[in-house]
Amino acid sequence: MADEQRTEIALRIPFATMLKVALFLLLVLVVIKVLPLIAMVYVAVMVAVVMGAAATWMERHHIRRGVALTIIAVLLFACVLGFLFGVIPAMFGQIRAFIKDAPRIAQNLEQRIPAAAPYIKSVTAQATSPPQPGKPNAWVARGALVGWYAVEAITAIFLTLVMSVYFVVEGKIALAWLFSFAGDETRKKLVLTVEEIEPVLLAYMRGQLITSALAGLVAFVVALAMHMPGAIVLAVLAAVGDIVPVLGFIAAIVPAVASAMLVSPLAVAVVIASYSGYHLIENYYILPRIYGKSMRLSTLTVLLTVSFGGMVYGPAGAVLILPIIAAYPPIERIWLRRHLAPDTIPKHDAIEGDDAERAERVADRVLNADEQTRKDQSLRRGK
Repeated sequence: MADEQRTEIALRIPFATMLKVALFLLLVLVVIKVLPLIAMVYVAVMVAVVMGAAATWMERHHIRRGVALTIIAVLLFACVLGFLFGVIPAMFGQIRAFIKDAPRIAQNLEQRIPAAAPYIKSVTAQATSPPQPGKPNAWVARGALVGWYAVEAITAIFLTLVMSVYFVVEGKIALAWLFSFAGDETRKKLVLTVEEIEPVLLAYMRGQLITSALAGLVAFVVALAMHMPGAIVLAVLAAVGDIVPVLGFIAAIVPAVASAMLVSPLAVAVVIASYSGYHLIENYYILPRIYGKSMRLSTLTVLLTVSFGGMVYGPAGAVLILPIIAAYPPIERIWLRRHLAPDTIPKHDAIEGDDAERAERVADRVLNADEQTRKDQSLRRGK
């Protein structure tokens, strides 16, 4: 058709835009590649916060800081070595004994739970099946792979501990150097953020260590009292599960109930009552006294963020994201206060009394710092 007009649209992307997109993709790739290192540094910072607080406490009792840090580092390495070469071998010994007695255990469970008999038989057959004669190389390769992962894990643990010591010794110097690249206003907020986040992280780490130890102790005592198999395994599961709210409790109590079913119905009732009773006491009595008002975490927020962390980085992500949640309220007060409604921050923090006054003082310091920075900039422009 002669009257038909063709419209051609030429899409032109500036070279600068393409370069920015390429650099952004490169940055994402680098972050993905070094994600294990980032996780190690993150854990090292958490450990360093606790080590620094312990060293400060020892200084108040007339122990030089260098000596205090040496004592803390030696004790920390000793605890890790004891866990790696004492607790873990005992756990594997109990797991091997459990697998050895799997047919008897499966028969007992089938009698107690007839509806689950097909599933129990399937799991038992897979757990007790010997290696196939035609595939010895596959088992050797699998064992070598497990050994390699074990070596990597041990190396990562000790490297994280070494980084923690250096963070305590040189962390403030490194932060001061990094903050020097920021502008005046941003630098003041960064310094204030560190001041506010440190006690929150310390409260989180201190509280988590105490509650995890108590949860593991309760599980261990109950398992020994009821003569349940795998007492050490159940104690470690309870201690680790205590880190993640709700989901961790479920992950800890299910194996404990399964182990108690091998003993008696009374053991099952004792396990359910003990685990549930301890977590009620922990949530309504222990945690408020350990954390005080320095941390107020919404259960819904925790569940959502833990689920997100688990989807992104697996179980480790679900655990590592919790300190970020704990540190969010100070970030909100310092960086987002001007962009939120006046009553948003108090509601999010659920703060009262002295904590409310402290939060207001922090907010005033932020606003005063912003105002002073603007005045300094105006004076410089006037000159």
